[in-house]
Amino acid sequence: MKNWIRLILILGVLMLTVACLPNSSSENLKQGDTYRDQKQWDGAIAEYGKAIERNPGLAAAYSSRGGVYCDKGQWDKALGDCNKAIELDPRYAQAYANRARAYLGKLQFDKAIADASKAIELNPKMAMAYTYSGQAYYGTGDLDKAIADCDKAISLDPSATQAYFVRALCYHAKGQFSEAMSDYDKAIELNPKMAMAYANRGRTFQNMGQFDKAIADCNKAIELDPRMPLAYYVRGLAHTGKGEFTEAIADYGKAIELFPGYTEAYLVRGLAQGRLGQFDEAIADFSRVIELNPKMAVAYTNRGSVYQAKGQLDKAINDFAKAIELEPKLALPYANRGVAYRDKGMINEGIADLSKAIELDPKMVLAYVNRGLAYQQSGDLEKALADYDKAIELYPKFAFAYYSRGKVYEALKQVDMAVADYKKCADVSSDSNLTQKAQEELKRLGQ
Repeated sequence: MKNWIRLILILGVLMLTVACLPNSSSENLKQGDTYRDQKQWDGAIAEYGKAIERNPGLAAAYSSRGGVYCDKGQWDKALGDCNKAIELDPRYAQAYANRARAYLGKLQFDKAIADASKAIELNPKMAMAYTYSGQAYYGTGDLDKAIADCDKAISLDPSATQAYFVRALCYHAKGQFSEAMSDYDKAIELNPKMAMAYANRGRTFQNMGQFDKAIADCNKAIELDPRMPLAYYVRGLAHTGKGEFTEAIADYGKAIELFPGYTEAYLVRGLAQGRLGQFDEAIADFSRVIELNPKMAVAYTNRGSVYQAKGQLDKAINDFAKAIELEPKLALPYANRGVAYRDKGMINEGIADLSKAIELDPKMVLAYVNRGLAYQQSGDLEKALADYDKAIELYPKFAFAYYSRGKVYEALKQVDMAVADYKKCADVSSDSNLTQKAQEELKRLGQ
């Protein structure tokens, strides 16, 4: 009996001792959450790790640590922790949401959608799960579903900054720039330090042709995050839009420095260099794009255009042929190759390519003008006249088309018509050299 009493007393003391001990794993979780709120990622990871050491079956600790690994962009570590959390508690909605975020980081959008949907099934009020789902649908290109999910997230949590941001991306992609602008404004109102929102709002301003506002937004984004390649890239586009090619090249260079695999930045820098006559530098950039993505037809087209400008017509023709092989439905490489053939004296081949370009894009004004020139060279003046007529119909202020048609009218002995076209050319031309040529023709004709 005494032994039993002693045992009961010992157990009672043990129970009291346990009751008096702090719940260490819970304290570690709380401290981890505090560190995470303060963006002290390593401190948060350490605290969650301590919670796991003290309670290896604590799903919340694995899930939270997975969330911090997401914050750090360590997607595989995040997946490992979220998988463990779900293994321990298959009905833990937050773990599915965090894993959805990790899959987003790895661009595995279908898996992200599946996990976000599971989180929503377990917790229909989880706004962030709808945001992650919307972000994943945006990644797949299903913009309407993405917007619907963001709408739901915002209805559940009107302060869901990320949902406004993702919805703005969707509206921008749909060309609904006013709606995009409104959502970026709201995201910035909710989080004035969201550099990505400024950069993307700048992108929308740039697409709307409001280049100074785009530059101002990118400046703010760079102030908040000097290592954001997108902000420099978009600012470069805005400078390009203003014709400030030197400034644009500098910004594209900074974007590339921060992200050496930034294909789009090489592409647009090459275009800007071409505009400044820096042909070798442009060719180097387009070649880098091709190295990074050998299936990008536009890079071959652009490099071919630079070779064409340098008079290296065989290299140009080879690049245009590669672009056509990759994208047979693109009109521009046919049009450019047609001009290259014409310049080599291969008139029939040039006319065939330009005709194909027009078939693919019946509103390509330059293709009509260049085919008109080819017909003119071949002596087929009626067809040349028809092409110039069509070019002017499509673009009534195309000065060079008037000048070229004037030449055809002269050859057809229709001097009055030629005079009218030369006058129109001089009237609408913004090119001083072309204006002078038209005036010289008029003077020669006694006008």
